[in-house]
Amino acid sequence: MERIYIIALDTHCAFTEVGVLTPGGRMREHGRCATTIAALAEEIGRVPRPRVVVLEEGPPADGIARGLSGYADDVAVCDPRRNHLIAKDSDKDDSIDVEKPAQLYRGGYIKRMHHFEI
Repeated sequence: MERIYIIALDTHCAFTEVGVLTPGGRMREHGRCATTIAALAEEIGRVPRPRVVVLEEGPPADGIARGLSGYADDVAVCDPRRNHLIAKDSDKDDSIDVEKPAQLYRGGYIKRMHHFEI
């Protein structure tokens, strides 16, 4: 597997949970920022390249994916229903929710949702 940093986003209307998975598979950090392209780009810019961004499909996903496409080597929008089935767990909170898509991306288990011109 390529040695990449995986940045997972759990987006909400006002804020986004951000998690960074190291190339070795450990969560380097958790954080929270405003759900704006400028704030997300700043968070992503702190992570060394090569880096990818993964987020689940939802109302803001298309705009976020388009806005962040130049800040990462890949932006993957994935199917939340499939992620839920694969990573089903009794524990649930924002910091856990942000780690699951990163781990699934790392393992090659996400199903990408189709978005035009990303």
